[in-house]
Amino acid sequence: MIDFKDFQKDVVDKLLSFTAPEYSVNQLIVKAPTGSGKTICLLSWINEYITSTHDNVAFVWFTPGAGELEEQSQDKAKIFPCIRSQSVDEALQHGFDEGTVTFMNYERVIGKGRKAMLTDSERDNLQDKIEKAFQQGRHFILVIDEAHRNDTDKAHDVISRFKASKIVRVSATIEDPKTPEFTEFYEVTEEAVIALGLITKAVVVNEGIDIDLE
Repeated sequence: MIDFKDFQKDVVDKLLSFTAPEYSVNQLIVKAPTGSGKTICLLSWINEYITSTHDNVAFVWFTPGAGELEEQSQDKAKIFPCIRSQSVDEALQHGFDEGTVTFMNYERVIGKGRKAMLTDSERDNLQDKIEKAFQQGRHFILVIDEAHRNDTDKAHDVISRFKASKIVRVSATIEDPKTPEFTEFYEVTEEAVIALGLITKAVVVNEGIDIDLE
């Protein structure tokens, strides 16, 4: 059992309310400091959603970087009993089945060289799996981790192919973009995380000392 802090429970509750069918907003931006446990909160929400709704849904979790974050998140998913995690390679083999969470690194689908999986010859492979999921009445909920990164046209193209019913964008640095009505902003403050001892305030060395650079 995971001992969630109050603010983490609030994050999970917010995500559950956001993904309820009657909730009119379809995109949620979550700002949470590094060290606040946002990955565990996201996985707990997905696990509870799959457990309680029995919805015909598949989750896709996008991560930036060279694959480390993708692997870390997928490894953490193993502690949640109702999450059937898979890599993008497994999704290309088996499809986006109901209740799965596909961890997809951007470099695997839009990167250069052999890692790219959306080349002209392979583009239809991913699209075909998405279309088959649609034919089975499945809808997608997307998690965009480190949302301030890979904010490119190519990334947007891949994301748009899933025609997601809900999108959760998560970042430690993103600011409230004052977005339209269909997007909502939710923030976990640094003060709330510090108060519970999960992170500490930055230490400023030699604060107030003038340095002569001549």
